[in-house]
Amino acid sequence: MKGQRRYADTHSQQNRGIPMKKKGFSLLEVMTALLVITIGILGVASVYIWTLTGAEHGTQVGAALQTAQALIGLIKSENQVPFGSPSLQVDDSYQDNSGLFDASGVQRPLNYKPFASNFPAHSPFTRNIHISLLGEESYQQNIAVIQVKVFWKEKGAEKDVSFVAYQRQP
Repeated sequence: MKGQRRYADTHSQQNRGIPMKKKGFSLLEVMTALLVITIGILGVASVYIWTLTGAEHGTQVGAALQTAQALIGLIKSENQVPFGSPSLQVDDSYQDNSGLFDASGVQRPLNYKPFASNFPAHSPFTRNIHISLLGEESYQQNIAVIQVKVFWKEKGAEKDVSFVAYQRQP
């Protein structure tokens, strides 16, 4: 019994005045961990939103470029460049309501003449087309410059893409 008593006395003396080791986390540690996790989740969420916005813009730019290419393709395939006409000049000073000689800054619906049957009546895009001669030299008189600009609104701001092509007189 002496040995047991002695062990009990020693064990009780060890606990006096010395705090016992705590198990678990303090409130401060938990709050700090939650703060770090929240900042990480917010960072991932902001990157996700930024990626979605960029993808939406890329889709709109791609659709606008396809529209501009379609307009130029129609002009070329239907031989709508009026070679030999006084309206086809070297500069872009000539403007009319034909839909092929728009003034700078004029925006027309996609289905404006001469493309009324080629595009739907309601489209998020508008366009500006201007055709001019490449230059005044004799060999340049047979080459037309077709400039197409397609516009759309994105988040309240006007965006546009430009496309330029050349066509030789057939």
